[in-house]
Amino acid sequence: MLFGAPLRRLFLRVKFIVYPVKAPIKELVAILQKKSANRKAKNAAAEEIYAVLSKPLNHHCFKKMHHTALAVGVDDIVSIAFTKAFAKIHLYNGKSQFSTWLFNIANNTIRDELRRIEKSHFVTYAEIDAFLHGNPVREEAFKIIVDTYNKTHHKRVMPFAP
Repeated sequence: MLFGAPLRRLFLRVKFIVYPVKAPIKELVAILQKKSANRKAKNAAAEEIYAVLSKPLNHHCFKKMHHTALAVGVDDIVSIAFTKAFAKIHLYNGKSQFSTWLFNIANNTIRDELRRIEKSHFVTYAEIDAFLHGNPVREEAFKIIVDTYNKTHHKRVMPFAP
């Protein structure tokens, strides 16, 4: 514990490292928005944006979905969010940072997936939440939650064994 505080400060600094990029995000987004830019330049810009923002977005989605991990994987949400963002890049107006816009798309995607699961499986969000907190749920809802969990590949263990 001799080096506790200095190491803690070092790790806090490392946590917020600015990733080295070839060009600022604004310039990369401008390349994606240009109609005259060639496909190779657009692909390179999209790959650079993905390389910089995928890890923070993955972490953000994991924090948002820690209680809904039964539904879909975090990687799926991240890939859907990037796909939606790149498909609608012309709607980005630049009033906020691109990462803010992308994170809002991810939040909306999470909500959409929850709604889709509630409609398709007839399990409400309240039932999923009750299950995760150890409260009793309908037998049909319990079976659907367990089946959905078993169909998806998660690194986390199920909170309550069936």
